[in-house]
Amino acid sequence: MYLRCLTAEFYDWGLRSGLYTSATASDLADTRMGYLAYWLAPRASQPVLWLIGTFNLWVIAVDDSMAEAGAPLDTLARACDDVIRHDETSMALTPPSRFFIELREQIIGLGGAGLLPQIADQVAYSFREWKREQRYIREDCLPSLPGYLHLRVGTPCLYGPMLAQRCEKGLLPPHLRFDERLDKIAQLVNVIVSLNGDILGYRRDLESSFFPMNVICVIALAFDVDIVTAYCMSLDLTDLYKHMFDALVASVYVNPGRHLETAEQTKALAQWLDGFHTWHMTSPRHENDQPLMDAEAAKGHFPDWPSGPLWHAVSGRAVHARAPRSPTEKRVLIGPTGLGTSAARLGTPRDANAAKRLEDWAAGLLGWHARSSHDTGNGAHDVPAAGRSPGVPTGLGTSAVRIHTRSRG
Repeated sequence: MYLRCLTAEFYDWGLRSGLYTSATASDLADTRMGYLAYWLAPRASQPVLWLIGTFNLWVIAVDDSMAEAGAPLDTLARACDDVIRHDETSMALTPPSRFFIELREQIIGLGGAGLLPQIADQVAYSFREWKREQRYIREDCLPSLPGYLHLRVGTPCLYGPMLAQRCEKGLLPPHLRFDERLDKIAQLVNVIVSLNGDILGYRRDLESSFFPMNVICVIALAFDVDIVTAYCMSLDLTDLYKHMFDALVASVYVNPGRHLETAEQTKALAQWLDGFHTWHMTSPRHENDQPLMDAEAAKGHFPDWPSGPLWHAVSGRAVHARAPRSPTEKRVLIGPTGLGTSAARLGTPRDANAAKRLEDWAAGLLGWHARSSHDTGNGAHDVPAAGRSPGVPTGLGTSAVRIHTRSRG
């Protein structure tokens, strides 16, 4: 009863704020924001829970109604930055920028004024990533895998509300910034949540969306594999990042460092993974999606990520990880198949440190250390080489056509 009432309150606020209208009211209802906010922070006080929920509604509204629709974002970005940092702007206020007047007052009232510069930095970064995603859509190109993951590291639907949550007593004090470990944990939460959303929402992105901005599509083009193989590789990639996340969290619990609140902050960040997973599994935003392959069935073919299709593609063990060219050609990577055989392929000394080598590769994708020359950068300028092939037609919609063709292959 409490969560239904809280959801109704967020729904009413969304309409009153102007972020949602009668035309988008059904999208607002589908967020079930009372449930999501509670699942993200079940121990939060009512004021902090409200911050988390309204901030997430702002993100979803801007993402769905403006960023994905190709609306200009520069003026809005400047207005939001002025309001967050200075409580004033020379720009005309619209519902998305006016939202931060209310948010700013609430954060200051909760003793979190030190968070405002950090939130302003994150919102500005998010607008830059939204504009970069818009360039991909205009150019009709999917990003490279590193470029795609950089988009998801900057997703504001997590980082901004994560910072607002720190108004809660017992978490990292507002005047402090995340240290390197907390920052990496937060980045991994962003990436893992985004990958989970892609995997669960792939049918919508492939069949209903005008542009297939989904990690499965990115992997299919990046490694030249069919959609089913790309799906399995995306599961491996998600498991890999979850493994890295668990190791970082464990290191903080063993040694929280200078600030004792770091351990409690880590616990709070970890809850966001569970909360968003529950939301993804129950939200009407995904209710019409069906998985390409049941996760457990996929695990039967590839028992663990250090021996799965991602490892074989990254390590060059595949002859050529491409889409089948005939109905009789098997959709598998090189080597024997069947339960347990992928583990057996790790028998050579070259494979002894498969997990560590995959972790290093995955860390490089996120820019955590210097990447080799073939792991190209994170800007839109490297996209044409990543998303297009010589002789392939370009133009509005052709990326989607190529992905749909590959999915039928």
